Amino acid sequence: ARVPVSETVAKIKKLLTHPLFDMKNPSKVGALLGVFGTNLVAFNTREGYTLLAEQIEKLDKINPQWAAVLAESFRSVKKMTPALYESAKKVLTRLRETANLHEETREIVGKILDV
Repeated sequence: ARVPVSETVAKIKKLLTHPLFDMKNPSKVGALLGVFGTNLVAFNTREGYTLLAEQIEKLDKINPQWAAVLAESFRSVKKMTPALYESAKKVLTRLRETANLHEETREIVGKILDV
């Protein structure tokens, strides 16, 4: 999850389906998705933003506190190129408008979008 190459997104997708990965286990979520959210190269791509937003939406139903923590990863998008920033905004807007997020996650997503 920490390897700074574009192929990391595909590896994360594969690991999400691995039998030993459990979205209900906060340690495993942090080790995979939390670390991915700090990967400036792999996360800061259109595909990386979409992947993490999809996982935040799933996780919000299981563990909203961890979903909120993962949403914080999007704070880095303000420092990215305008094209990447627009991609992140699109993904976050969809997340905010279509997912029934818990209050804390919705608040963090809203703050990132409203800045």
